[in-house]
Amino acid sequence: MTVFASVVTAHAIENQLEGSDPRVRIKWVNDLQMNGKKICGILTEASVHMENGSLDYAVVGIGINLYSRKWPRELAGIAGDIETLSGRILSPNRLTADILSSFSLLSSERLTSVLPEYRSRSCLIGQDVLVFPSGMISSSPAPAYEAHVTGIDDRAGLIVRDRSGSVRTLSSGEVSVRTVRHSDEVVDDA
Repeated sequence: MTVFASVVTAHAIENQLEGSDPRVRIKWVNDLQMNGKKICGILTEASVHMENGSLDYAVVGIGINLYSRKWPRELAGIAGDIETLSGRILSPNRLTADILSSFSLLSSERLTSVLPEYRSRSCLIGQDVLVFPSGMISSSPAPAYEAHVTGIDDRAGLIVRDRSGSVRTLSSGEVSVRTVRHSDEVVDDA
């Protein structure tokens, strides 16, 4: 559902921008970016019926940074807004209508049909990242590790190869793009 929401929200934004740059990219799994800055976050909560495995409900929250603002110093390098990055002011009513219209056509086939576009919009494939695994190991968080993103699987899992060469598919967790400076100091970019 989050993958679907990411793609249809990217479409709604680009439709209003009428094909002008910059293109909306997706940072696995739930962030939209323009020019490398986060312009949108998507959170999905769902409940599955325990007896038959069917979906009871899903709630999708989509927060879009539409208007120009001065970002706090700690966010200025990673957060952005559509007005500043595109030079255009978008209609929140039209965005909402476009997104809701796409959801009204939602089916299990449509959920899987957006995966190729989700992959093509990925800003992580081919990038080196820091992986922050979810879950607890021995009552302490699992340590972060460096990896290279090689793809996105058919269930929207992020495929990474760690420094030892092991390939893992992430279904949860957080990744941060990393830049290695000449001194080999690792810097988190987002």
